[in-house]
Amino acid sequence: MLRVAQNAFRRLKPADPVPAKLEEFGTKPIFAKYLERQGGFSGARDLGLIMWLLAQVADQMLQQDHQGSMELMALVLVTLEEAAMDGNKWEVAWLLSLQEDPPPGLFSPRPPSSNPRLRAFSPLCPPEWAATTLSFVKELDIISTRRSEIVPARKGKKEEEDKPAPKRPPRNPKKPRKGEGKGEETG
Repeated sequence: MLRVAQNAFRRLKPADPVPAKLEEFGTKPIFAKYLERQGGFSGARDLGLIMWLLAQVADQMLQQDHQGSMELMALVLVTLEEAAMDGNKWEVAWLLSLQEDPPPGLFSPRPPSSNPRLRAFSPLCPPEWAATTLSFVKELDIISTRRSEIVPARKGKKEEEDKPAPKRPPRNPKKPRKGEGKGEETG
């Protein structure tokens, strides 16, 4: 939580010193303000609503308000279950969340980054998480590549085995087979 909160704080106040402990964040809502300014949920309204609800819970946790975060989490659970029961329709579910409508900035496109290389992961994601995830994806890619190299070879052999043996030309009944007619008595 500390690392994610620090990343949100850096995006909000790049010139201010970053709090070193969770207790140093104070009582201001970091995550709600981050979402309001950064947006990024223009193409994913449902996920934006979920993120907004979770940001409220996270802000309560940063403020060390255990009771408030539990109450908000209960509302989030009810809201998500209702949205699922209603076939991903949020009209009634949002009312059950007891929240005001989220700010319009939440649903704006994310502003372009000055460094395009930084767009690979969420700005909230600590770099170590990103590096670990990339290593994992690379390993999966290597494994699946090796597997795909092995599997077609087996399929190729199986296809050869499945092919019927080439048919011999039909035997001419007028011609005796080798060994027939020699030394045998007829008739």
